Amino acid sequence: MIYTISDIQKLCTPIFLEWKIKKAFLFGSYARNEATETSDLDILIDGEGSLLHNIFDVIRLKSKLSSALKKEIDLITLRAINAETNKKRNPLLKENIEADCVMIYDFKTSDSFKVKG
Repeated sequence: MIYTISDIQKLCTPIFLEWKIKKAFLFGSYARNEATETSDLDILIDGEGSLLHNIFDVIRLKSKLSSALKKEIDLITLRAINAETNKKRNPLLKENIEADCVMIYDFKTSDSFKVKG
């Protein structure tokens, strides 16, 4: 199945809320509208202040997203792409992700986020 960005948002938003993710972005073939039946989903998350405390939490989040979407997920955190070791190992990684990045979730604008007042 090839998902629309709207489909991805609907399926992922409850999971992002559960994990207290600040923002999530789609990149790669889905962001460029080049996805095929066999395409995986490439997701970048801003996990600062979230329930992601270690690599095992990231793996659990990836598994939940994969189960919801019934697709392979490549999940990377903003913290990981900003890490000095990754900047040295793959200096174009961040640039390549930013080139086709599409926001799919923002806690501040989530339908489930209600402002009192």
